[in-house]
Amino acid sequence: MIRTAIGLAAALAALPAAAQFTYVAPPPGSELGHAAILSNALGETVTRSNTWDFVGGDVSAIRTGGDAIWDAGTYRATILAREAGYQHKFGTFEDGEFTSLLKSKNIGSSADVTMDDSFAWAIKNRRSDGGDRFTSNPRDNWQHRDHMVTYTLYEGDRQLGWAVFFEDIGGWHSDRDFNDVAVMLTIVPTPQAAMLGLAGLGGLGVMTGRRRSAPMI
Repeated sequence: MIRTAIGLAAALAALPAAAQFTYVAPPPGSELGHAAILSNALGETVTRSNTWDFVGGDVSAIRTGGDAIWDAGTYRATILAREAGYQHKFGTFEDGEFTSLLKSKNIGSSADVTMDDSFAWAIKNRRSDGGDRFTSNPRDNWQHRDHMVTYTLYEGDRQLGWAVFFEDIGGWHSDRDFNDVAVMLTIVPTPQAAMLGLAGLGGLGVMTGRRRSAPMI
């Protein structure tokens, strides 16, 4: 899982100073921003609580640092939104190779992927839209710029998963609103973990589209 502590207090303590977070610009026109996309995903309206985080009545989305490289595990990815003229594929990037999982235009679609080693999440623009590839690791991107920001999602102090938001244009032409592709990520427990009810996974639940299911463990 992402290299952050599980549990709201621990996660907050582990966050970097605010100045280290990548700035997210307001979206233009009628495009949905992070608050609207997160509200749709969580089934509850969230509003900004400070410069970086969003909270609702029972849920919260806490801006998370250290999201360049992700740990091994089985993840379920669900496309939440695409607020872009471009079309993309979402997937993983490891050892210099992009592996496609989902098309960003298929809102609500899901795929499971098992990764054995540390890796990055990535999007790749459609060939007719330039074919650029951007990953969660700034070192993979042009001018080492950040193209993915992450929120850790909680219901109370129970972690639900993560929401990741991508920017699909590099260089000075980018509007830096990070709403071009939004994806929900949750951990899929192994059958053994499900039987044991391992508390160490934080009671992760699966979110699909606009509704949240019961916790898996």
